[in-house]
Amino acid sequence: MDDGDDSLIPEAHPECLEWIKKRILLLLKLPEETWSGEHFSYVTQFLVDPKTKKLFAWAESETALQLSLSQPTQQQQAQQQQAENGGGPTEVLYFFKDEEKEVVPENVDSVVRFGVAHGPAMDSFLRVMQHVFAPALLRNKQWPESVQKEFSAQLHRFLATLTENANRMRGCTVLYVPQEDMSTPGREKERLQRFESALIHWTRQIKDVLNEKDNVESSENEGPLAEIEFWRARTEDLNNIRNQLQRADVKQIVAVLTEAKSEYYLDPFNRLASMIEEGSKEAIDNLKYLNRLKPHCERLSSAEPRDIPKLLPPLLQTIQMIFHCSAYYNTPERLVGILRKVSNEIILRCSGKISLQAIFDGTVGASMRALQESMDAGEEWKRVCRQMLAATARRYREAHGKPWEIDESSIFAEIDAFVQQRCKDLLEVCEGQMQFGGRVVGELAGTSGDESP
Repeated sequence: MDDGDDSLIPEAHPECLEWIKKRILLLLKLPEETWSGEHFSYVTQFLVDPKTKKLFAWAESETALQLSLSQPTQQQQAQQQQAENGGGPTEVLYFFKDEEKEVVPENVDSVVRFGVAHGPAMDSFLRVMQHVFAPALLRNKQWPESVQKEFSAQLHRFLATLTENANRMRGCTVLYVPQEDMSTPGREKERLQRFESALIHWTRQIKDVLNEKDNVESSENEGPLAEIEFWRARTEDLNNIRNQLQRADVKQIVAVLTEAKSEYYLDPFNRLASMIEEGSKEAIDNLKYLNRLKPHCERLSSAEPRDIPKLLPPLLQTIQMIFHCSAYYNTPERLVGILRKVSNEIILRCSGKISLQAIFDGTVGASMRALQESMDAGEEWKRVCRQMLAATARRYREAHGKPWEIDESSIFAEIDAFVQQRCKDLLEVCEGQMQFGGRVVGELAGTSGDESP
């Protein structure tokens, strides 16, 4: 918290401060000396500021306490888990105000609620909200009907967002379904509004998942194993969504909205739901064929530069088979994309064997061999890849009766720059080291790369 803000925050009652402090130290098993004035500042703002509804506390170590008015990040939890030195579950203590009342010693027990979240805070918070707070708050009949209606709508929207974010961290899309008692009379309009809100949220979630199909193509520096992993995760996620759409509670909401003639919300949802079905078929088919490529890519990902050339023919034959046989992975964009990723992997394997430090230290023997092997691997990749592309284009022309031109620069631009510029330039540096010895080493050590000789 900023020191400049402390003067703007009214004082909290000392007994209320002690009430929270006692529970934090007791539940997190921390000694008294871990508490500081900064911690009191966080607690004070939580107690006196009507807009501040949450307070989180966790132990970064046995002697370090951390407080926050917002949910701890996954990185903070990971750091806590590493500090615990045993890989045990993380614990986050949370305090929650559900009423806009002044917190005083007489009501602190009822106005402030607290608990301990075990494991990832988002998952634990979701469980507590679903099974503790939400049922209790939705059953509250003491508020005016207008207030209860607005609060209920906001709570369901919050739970939908929380459900989405908690599961997104695991790469999984989960549709939030508001729990409704369909037998309750007189609530049809309110229930319909909640169902429409849920459907809008589902539509946006599904649209986001479908739009992720081409995100992998923008990952310029990844290898082919990343492409295979993308389609594996996509297959699981789309199948998961498809199964959720077949659940009875989801179908019930769609049926209620269909009966109410909410076409404005149903039309885009139904259109996207049908696209999930087709997208799932595409992902399954792509993964089936790309799994044939996986053993070749794994061998490439651990290969020495000198071994790369002999790995390329079977790898390219498999890519060619996928292009000709797959029902979906058969477009020029897909072919160029996977070939570009193979180029990336070759560059990664070769660059990992080239030590700039050794070159500029004058130890150039091993570096010159690595550079020459890297250049040979790059040139062989271009040669066999061009052969495969020519055969593929010829077969495409015979099958479709029209020519098919591929922009080779999009495949080879990076490998050309790596071989023709970086490797050759470094090889010249190595030759200079061998020719001039230590004198050139000394000059290079005191000269920047862009100065003229």
